[in-house]
Amino acid sequence: MKNIAIRVNASNLVGTGHFYRSFFLAKNLKSRKVKIFFICDNLNKLFVKKLKSEKFNYYILKKKDYIQNYEKRDIYQTLNVLKKTKQIIDLLIVDSYLIGKQWEKELSKYVKNIMVIDDLKRNHYCNIYLNQNFSSNAFSKILVPQSCKKLIGPKYYLLNPNYRNKKKIVKSNYKIKNVIIFMGGSDTKEFTLKILKILSKKEFLNLNLFVVVGINNVNFFLIKKLVKRRLNTSVYYNLSSLSNLIKKSDIAISSGGSTISEFIFFGLPSLVINQANNQLNNSNYLNKMGAIKLLKKKNPKNKDLRKFFRKNLLTKNFIVPKKIFNLLDDKGSLRISKTISEYLR
Repeated sequence: MKNIAIRVNASNLVGTGHFYRSFFLAKNLKSRKVKIFFICDNLNKLFVKKLKSEKFNYYILKKKDYIQNYEKRDIYQTLNVLKKTKQIIDLLIVDSYLIGKQWEKELSKYVKNIMVIDDLKRNHYCNIYLNQNFSSNAFSKILVPQSCKKLIGPKYYLLNPNYRNKKKIVKSNYKIKNVIIFMGGSDTKEFTLKILKILSKKEFLNLNLFVVVGINNVNFFLIKKLVKRRLNTSVYYNLSSLSNLIKKSDIAISSGGSTISEFIFFGLPSLVINQANNQLNNSNYLNKMGAIKLLKKKNPKNKDLRKFFRKNLLTKNFIVPKKIFNLLDDKGSLRISKTISEYLR
């Protein structure tokens, strides 16, 4: 049996998207009779529960200073874990903005293959490189070893395995009634609270709101209080899938993370507010293509948010272009798994 290690984090600082896409990939690979274990910094207990539910072994690294010598210290700690396993590691998958080429070069001495999942324009030392974003064609000239296999674009998107039977929400020129709000697993800039307060103004009270709160959102109880004060508003916590709410919704309000692709998969229009610099390239590209509407202000104030919502929620809706909608299917994990299997022979 082949051994795969996955080095990934999920926290208020780095968000939860990295963990989920690695977790989805691991679930798909499990059917190919490989042994998989995770290596992470401190994890929320609900993430630990997810790993246990799939019977994935995991190792928690000691909490590190996120600024000083993170990569160097992580090399040492990750190597210690690999030695403890006393296994030959056939593939090490890494998905983290906090570690890069130096880490990969050092770890490559101790494992057979390295796969990197990244959204940023960085150079890497790896055997397989995956960038699943719509804007990823602009990254195809990054420096990787000549033999590296590049998996570029949304055809390799690691979609939630619960999403099947893709069917576009076909509506045109219609008034918006139902709105799903999800600002990512952490919502570090507390946009959910700000959005709820604005959409509780009289001019927006005709809207039905589905408010989704992520696993690392520290404001869950404050959000619940606001939801109780507003009619036609429901709150959901740590959902395993957004598909049921997406199908009920006319539009989404979202951060610029991986959830945008889930909305596009179902053809749901989105109003996007970026929370991090790593979200800029993809959301700017999708905005240019007419697939989303992006609030371009870096640190929007309440008046900016209200103006943005007034313009886009109180008018007729827009449609995700067919050429963007057709780029996504539910076979991304299978395509990636097939490439990985070729390396593990």
